[in-house]
Amino acid sequence: MPASYWMFATAVGLLVIALICGAAMVGFLFVGNTRPPLALGLVHGVSAVAAVTLALSATLMKGATRSLAAAIVALLLAVAAGLRLLTFHLRNRPVSPSAVGTHALLALAGFVGLVLALLQ
Repeated sequence: MPASYWMFATAVGLLVIALICGAAMVGFLFVGNTRPPLALGLVHGVSAVAAVTLALSATLMKGATRSLAAAIVALLLAVAAGLRLLTFHLRNRPVSPSAVGTHALLALAGFVGLVLALLQ
């Protein structure tokens, strides 16, 4: 297997960690806690950014198909939306449910696209 395959596989594993932490943070929001634990957010963000970095590096090594490029763009937009959510936390403001939903949908689209690219 080429190195890019293992980079994509590692990126998917890191995104699974980010997904679990993100789901836990959404769970906190549903029970009324508008500020989930900072450690959970840090694990979520660091694993997601590491995954996107690996996926982007592997894409540059392998060459991008149209679907893989779309997955990378979705993940990059999810990172940008996540940084916007972080600004809510830093300003001690409750997060916007629409911003959380947008972030989650972008991340999920990128995750599915990355998994499909890995299976090809």
